[in-house]
Amino acid sequence: MIDIILNSTTKDIIMDNLYVGIYFTDEKGKTLYVNKAFEEMSLIKAKELIGKTLEELVKQKYFTASATLLVIKTKKPAAVSYITKTNRKLLARGKPFFDQSGNLKYVVNTVYDLSEVHYMGDIDYDSKQNNNQIIAFSSQMVNIVDFALRVANVDSTVLITGESGVGKEVIAKFIHDASPRKNYPFVKVNCASIPENLIETELFGYEGGAFTGANPKGKKGFFEAVLLSM
Repeated sequence: MIDIILNSTTKDIIMDNLYVGIYFTDEKGKTLYVNKAFEEMSLIKAKELIGKTLEELVKQKYFTASATLLVIKTKKPAAVSYITKTNRKLLARGKPFFDQSGNLKYVVNTVYDLSEVHYMGDIDYDSKQNNNQIIAFSSQMVNIVDFALRVANVDSTVLITGESGVGKEVIAKFIHDASPRKNYPFVKVNCASIPENLIETELFGYEGGAFTGANPKGKKGFFEAVLLSM
């Protein structure tokens, strides 16, 4: 085995060229280091953050929430989505680092950009955007967040199952926001609420004057509207 010793310059080159943000704090949540990727995705300079605790930064509205504070409280990994003062939506996965005595020494966050450009077109299928927040510190939920991040990078159809109210739509939106398609519309369609006799016109649209009461200009169907926006 060959041991590779990295000097500080080499470490900076590696850290600043990662595709994820790095946010590093001590055991009290004081910011010790952030990489360039975090600066770029948050639109906040490191000099504004270094030396300040996450508790201060949350109080000062830099961030709406913090994975680091959850990690400090629970001594376990945690995942939190939050909004920055620059209106960027990020997801932080915080992980505790303990010394040889088992005391919390550092918290390392990997940060992902969930911001998106909202589509301003004419899709009207309950396509309102929201900022559903994810807060996870149980091992099961952290694993779900990790899995969703991996799925987001795969060009494939995703089926999410679960009982009513467990957060299927939140996870679906999260996958969309973390995927390469985040700049395209996220359209929610409640098929159960569409009457059977209207399902065809809603999905495929119609030409102007196609039937009594129809919009004279016609209407794009769900499929056409989504394709035109891509």
